[in-house]
Amino acid sequence: MSLDVPVKLICSECKFPDLVAQLALHRLDLVISDEPMSKRISVKAFNHALGSSSMSFFCAPALKKQLTGAFPGCLNDAPNPATDEQTQGSCAVVADLRSGCVPWLCEQY
Repeated sequence: MSLDVPVKLICSECKFPDLVAQLALHRLDLVISDEPMSKRISVKAFNHALGSSSMSFFCAPALKKQLTGAFPGCLNDAPNPATDEQTQGSCAVVADLRSGCVPWLCEQY
């Protein structure tokens, strides 16, 4: 696919109700979420299931070269947005990641 104009894509994470509010105010064009729109929210929008998957971890190729050992031990001391001071506690996604994933990683390591 090619377009005549460049596309600007900005990704951000925040609480679902806040994203829906921004969508209603036309500050966002699209919200991709792990939860459907509630009928209690009076915003004209459509739900489309995109699929499902388990959680995945991605990193830049330069960082991958620095990681050694088996997963998840190779993540020890690696940069992690879930523990970054700038994002900690600011978004529901980070809180969900910390409460669900971090204990599992600790059990594995």
